[in-house]
Amino acid sequence: MVRHNTIRAKCPVVGDPSVGKSTLIQMFTRTVDFPLAYNMTHAVEVSSKAVHIPETEDRVELFFLDCSGRAFYAPFRYKLIHDPSVVCVVFDVTNEESFRNASKWLEEVKQKGGDELLPGVLVGTKIDLTDLRVISPMAGKDVANSLGLTYFECSAKERKDLELPFFYLANEWHRIYMEKTDGFRRFMVH
Repeated sequence: MVRHNTIRAKCPVVGDPSVGKSTLIQMFTRTVDFPLAYNMTHAVEVSSKAVHIPETEDRVELFFLDCSGRAFYAPFRYKLIHDPSVVCVVFDVTNEESFRNASKWLEEVKQKGGDELLPGVLVGTKIDLTDLRVISPMAGKDVANSLGLTYFECSAKERKDLELPFFYLANEWHRIYMEKTDGFRRFMVH
């Protein structure tokens, strides 16, 4: 009999308003066309998608907490993002302020119980807007490294690389889970 695990992971997706958090999640979790109209997220929207882990029969079901970037909804975020498994911090490569605020968003998640070694990604969105870009890939990588995150860039509009940060997070959570459960099994045997 083949062992099959479904491992669940809570993934807050945070960042300034209008950086593309909801679109990124919608394009990853559902087969939808790129939305032409902008609909601001109110409070927190929840969605999920299971990601198969290569070379295993396991999958990680990522539960996305799409958090509004507006200050008005901060109390709702604070209540829902406690004890995250992984984190996704999003900024817009055409918006310098959203980039500067990435560390603030990560700190907010960590204050709610995120481990110091919390697996996370910093995602630069809207790379299709090349003429408006103000944040270079190197600057993104440097900030991600300083925050202990892994850097990705994507374009939801062009469906370019939008799944990569989530595959990375699923694989990292799977690795951590397997290390913890293997250690627990070894402890129980002795």
